[in-house]
Parts: sequence; C-alpha cells; structure tokens
Amino acid sequence: KYAGENEARFDHDPDTLESLGLLIEESRTNIVVYSEEFNSNWWGKSGGGNPGTTVTANQEVAPDGTTTADYIDYTTATAASQNVEVSYDNTPDGKIYTGSVWIKGTAGQTFNLTLDANGVSGSAQQFTLNGDWQRFSITREYPAGSPAAYFRFGVRNLGHPSTGTATQVYAWGAQIELGSFPTSYIPTSGSTVTRSPD
Repeated sequence: KYAGENEARFDHDPDTLESLGLLIEESRTNIVVYSEEFNSNWWGKSGGGNPGTTVTANQEVAPDGTTTADYIDYTTATAASQNVEVSYDNTPDGKIYTGSVWIKGTAGQTFNLTLDANGVSGSAQQFTLNGDWQRFSITREYPAGSPAAYFRFGVRNLGHPSTGTATQVYAWGAQIELGSFPTSYIPTSGSTVTRSPD
C-alpha cells in the first residue's frame, strides 16, 4: 500500500501480520534507474542461447495494483549465468549495499539473488517462491579493491552453488540502496530517486 505525502504509514510483520507500529524511515536513494522496466536496455539479460533470457513488459498486476509487472523467461538461456542484471557501482570498496526485488512465481520453486563484483567472489542467496508476490533482498559489504558491483536475479547466479528452478517469473520494483537493510520501495523511471527522511 502507498501513503500520500505527510500521511502516517504503519508497518506490519509480513508473516504474522502483527502491527509493528508507526513506520519511520531515514533518507535513502534507489540507484536503480528503471525499477519496473526490466525490458529496458539499462538491464542486462544474461544466459546465452537465442534469444537467451527474455523480458516481456507489463504482463501481470503488480503489488501496487497496476499492470506493470514484467514477465521473465529463462527457459531459452543456456549459459552458466541466467539472470536479469545491472552494474551499479564502479568502485564499491568498503560500501554496504542492499538489493531487493519483488518476484512472483510457481510455489515451491527456487530463485537466486546475487550482489557480485568482477574478480571478487559473489554474495548470493537462494529463496523459495510461494506463488504470491514476495519481496526478496540481499545485503553485501564489498571488500577493498572490489571493481564493478553487480545486482543479479535469476535461476543460476555466478558464484552460487545451487541452480534455481523458477524458469518463468514475474518481477517488479527493483531497488538498490546504500545501507545494511532494505527500506520501503522507491519507484523510479529514468533516473535515481531519493526519499526524504520521515
């Protein structure tokens, strides 16, 4: 649910639905330029093959009630890495980033998120889908000397020992922010966006 400017927001536990009280957040910037348009050239599609990982725009109702969620098909990808991905920082040395994205897919299938860097082992996690919209996130502190940080989500991530089974999913609302935990979604369309502190 979205709240208007200067309207109080109340947080809830996503599993128990227990009220967590008034939501008060610090300022954060979503450095993803196209947070809902995974078909744009800003997002890379790895996977080899022809056509490889494919994205079809606006195929499903997103968590905000609009038909803006994209359909991602990994079935024609043949390479070791089958992802939608972006490079977001050329010098991430010592920084802590959190990447997040909303995913909807077949219940019981698995899906991977990775915060990676060229020449440096990746930080990866695998998640299990439940058939509904879920927001997944991953946090990483980059060591000194880390070049070109990447955010990847897909079924087989570089540096991850497991291969996901979710070959077709819907995705929406990607966010990469400087910090050790995810904050509420900040939509973007063509530029980064900063949310003022509450």
